[in-house]
Amino acid sequence: MKFILILGVILLSSNTVFAQGLKIDIGKAGSKQSTVAIMNVAGVSKLRKNDLVSQIKKNLGFSTYFKFIDNSVVNQLAGSISAAQAEQIRKQGVEFLIAPSTAISGTQQLVQFKVYLLKGLKLALDKTYTTKDLSGVTIANRFSDDFMQALTGKKSIFNTKIVATSDKVGFGWKEIYVLNWDGGKPTRVSYHKASALSPDWSPGGSQIVYSAITVQPKSGVRNANLYIYDFRTKRRSLLSSRPGINSGGTFFPDGKSLLMTLTQSGVPDLFRIGLNGSVIERLTKGPGRTMNVEPDVSPDGKTLAFSSDRSGRPMLYTMDFANKVPKRLTIAGRYNSSPDWSPDGKKIVFSGWDKGHFDIFTMNTDGSALKRMTEKRKANGKWSNNESPSYSPDGRFISFISNRTNQKEIYIMKADGGEAVKITNDKYNYYHAKWSPYLN
Repeated sequence: MKFILILGVILLSSNTVFAQGLKIDIGKAGSKQSTVAIMNVAGVSKLRKNDLVSQIKKNLGFSTYFKFIDNSVVNQLAGSISAAQAEQIRKQGVEFLIAPSTAISGTQQLVQFKVYLLKGLKLALDKTYTTKDLSGVTIANRFSDDFMQALTGKKSIFNTKIVATSDKVGFGWKEIYVLNWDGGKPTRVSYHKASALSPDWSPGGSQIVYSAITVQPKSGVRNANLYIYDFRTKRRSLLSSRPGINSGGTFFPDGKSLLMTLTQSGVPDLFRIGLNGSVIERLTKGPGRTMNVEPDVSPDGKTLAFSSDRSGRPMLYTMDFANKVPKRLTIAGRYNSSPDWSPDGKKIVFSGWDKGHFDIFTMNTDGSALKRMTEKRKANGKWSNNESPSYSPDGRFISFISNRTNQKEIYIMKADGGEAVKITNDKYNYYHAKWSPYLN
């Protein structure tokens, strides 16, 4: 696929400038990578400049659209560049040059990025950011996202997050953590001193919903209750604490209601609830005492994917909200679970038990074109389990949990296959990872 940038008069904010009338061909994704170099960071600040530069290189290199060139002339520059220098660098194979500079304004760090197309020394992007975060990583992620969108016309993953459960707090507890897209800066957001499970994002990413095994307010009995956490207010609210299971919460695309699993009749069924916890409608009823769990709503809000053992083994089904007739998608394997729709609504990724272990699979939304995405042995030769897949918001990547190192860690792979990259590097386990939408 060939990406052409047409840079018109676009204002992302008052301090963003794009060149006018400039067309840049950045080549074919996967076959030609455009070359980039970055100048030394000019100016005085407390910002960790080396971390800023290294994170930008990591981000843009991971995109597969760009590769960085270590250029001897660029390494001597900071702040400005002449036409003669630009032409010299261009002749050595560099197409784009990033020129960062920093300054201090009161308690704020100012970081300006100018991006040049070296052919003709044309300014492709000029943006200034303000931050109090001295690590440099947050600004690097924001800039990388803007850089990608400017030069490809598409949003990237660099300003997104991943939410997951982890046992890193110790004591046998599992709490909810939010990580940068690459596993960096893990931040704890739940404090139940219990097992918090199955987090999922709201549209826009301002909230998450999750379950936690906590004491039910009225009965005093421990119960799997459903909570919602708001990042804006940093407050947690109890959404559903009906006796039994209150789990698998996932938002509708409009953010006005959720799907979840309840055991009101003694068996797990799927319900639609409002943001106040009230039941709007029951979506499944058995048959018999079968389980209906792990709901996920299509991007257009018209279809539900879920796991059910109504056929005898847990398999994946879809159901149109209009007719509420379940349709079986998967036949192979012994246990299929954790469906997640691709952002364009054309694929479903899931975890399936086959050949004695769990692997990640993708398929079309009618069940066709089934493709195994993972199959990895541990160091001892045994097969690893690969579970809890989730699409990135651009649809180019899939995150998942794997125990291939004997710990359950978070990995990322391209959505069309290939080697996976481990993004967590500590001694703890992670579960139920979910990639955020594009964050507002």
